Amino acid sequence: MALAQRYPGNALLQLRGQPGSHDLQLARQTFAGLMTGQPTAIPAYDKSLHSGLGDRRPRSEWTVVEDSLDILLFEGWSLGFKALSMDRLRSIYSQSPLLQRHSLDHLVTINQFLSQYEDDVYPAIDIFLHLTPTDLDYVYQWRLQQEHHMKATRDVSGLSDEAVRAFVDTYMPAYVMYLGHLEKYGFFGAPDSALLRSYEGWQRHDGHYDNNQFARHLRFRLDKHRQVVATTPIFPTKRSSSVPDSRAPAYPWLRPSLLAVTTCAIGLISWSLYHHQRRQVQ
Repeated sequence: MALAQRYPGNALLQLRGQPGSHDLQLARQTFAGLMTGQPTAIPAYDKSLHSGLGDRRPRSEWTVVEDSLDILLFEGWSLGFKALSMDRLRSIYSQSPLLQRHSLDHLVTINQFLSQYEDDVYPAIDIFLHLTPTDLDYVYQWRLQQEHHMKATRDVSGLSDEAVRAFVDTYMPAYVMYLGHLEKYGFFGAPDSALLRSYEGWQRHDGHYDNNQFARHLRFRLDKHRQVVATTPIFPTKRSSSVPDSRAPAYPWLRPSLLAVTTCAIGLISWSLYHHQRRQVQ
């Protein structure tokens, strides 16, 4: 609600779910507690609260995990979306009637929020499982089924069918902006022209899991009935050009081993020139 009040004209930020509407500080704290084996309360959400607008449940209702975990499964609709450059965003905007229903400035706001997720959440992800429909319009049907199921099984109120469709409408611009990059490069990949983050690339630079034998990104294609019809492993591309890594030293030739070789070579050349000139003088 506070976010909606800060951006009253931005239709994409009037409901939950968009980048900017999540508590990233809580996410960092939860990940840190779980990955270090400390007793950690898992945030719980209830979509039925406030007539379907949703809210977090009271902290007293959160489950506390006290044991260390072997696998932590973290799920979210927009995971894997990455912020675009302004040039790329303008290009996509100019070609999309759907995006043009919104102000470019409003999309820029979403894009700016998204970049923070790449810093706070994405480095914790070692393996990426990507569910994608064969037709994006299925999302409307699935979300409606979910709302009906929630009402029927829990005897709670929720969104009307019209409100569900309007709700899903706010998600579609993000698919147009970001899904293409995820499909083309995968979660751990990036264009050759881009600087790699610590978790991206064929070899991670943050010390986390980077075994590419079976691919760290696996995409599942789902049909209208949510049945898996295809699976595709997506490997991060090996860089085809000498684009610097964001974690690489600015001057690689200053690494100790190369510096020692360079110093010896310069010394040998200088010694040879000195003795050559001395013989000429004599």
